[in-house]
Amino acid sequence: MRKHHDIPLQFMITLFSVFTKPFTYSLEDQIQFAKYAGFDGVDYIASVKDLFLRPNDILHLEKKYKIKVKGLHIPLPLVIYTPNFLLNKINNLLNYFPENLIFNFHLSGFVNPLGKNLHGLESLKKIMEKTKIKISCESNPDEYGIFKYYPKVTYDPDMFARFCINHNLPINIDTCHISAWNYDIVEFFRKYHAHINLIHLSDMTSDRQHLPLGKGNLPIIKFLKELKRASYKGIVVFEISRFANAPKEQVKKEVKNSLDIFRKVAFF
Repeated sequence: MRKHHDIPLQFMITLFSVFTKPFTYSLEDQIQFAKYAGFDGVDYIASVKDLFLRPNDILHLEKKYKIKVKGLHIPLPLVIYTPNFLLNKINNLLNYFPENLIFNFHLSGFVNPLGKNLHGLESLKKIMEKTKIKISCESNPDEYGIFKYYPKVTYDPDMFARFCINHNLPINIDTCHISAWNYDIVEFFRKYHAHINLIHLSDMTSDRQHLPLGKGNLPIIKFLKELKRASYKGIVVFEISRFANAPKEQVKKEVKNSLDIFRKVAFF
């Protein structure tokens, strides 16, 4: 039976993002990074296959390393377009992870060059309401040229935030996605923090996103201090995946160092 998670969080929960798409490090490597660093759990970026077949790989690793999936991210192809017939498949996927706290999707799956699928958005919200799992809406980065042809509400920081607020959708601030459009992440958080329930945290340079904290040029320390000042009590996902093919032992240390920086500055 699914646990209910409708009780407000009393403190920040830190998760490490893991996924199965082609990557330098295996899913098991990523789970090991999370375990070594000391995260509260992992955020799993599901694959389309997981919507149709039991996600045995991640379930096995949960048990093997005694670390739970506490966040789920919509499969990456569905960021481009999320058809309504897959919404029930998403609901079925949630049933495999009874300790999951939040489901994250991209607005572009429902607002795209084909039009606005507000009915699909409402259907997704109703599914989450029944499961008592929190939902969070994310904007797109500038990394992929295709997204520049989408409606501006899917990537322009202010337009995205206003759309979410007007449609009663909690906001996920991805530090790289917001900053990529030359918007200050501290300003965005200050302006919309009452509506933010999820943070995708990573650093970036002008040409590389999703770096470990301190490896880019974002005002990460200032941002973390703002979280502390605002007594933010949401979920923070470390969406770090760029390590320049470093050896696994070095990556483990970089991941742990990112979490150590966060805990030193942002915890209250």
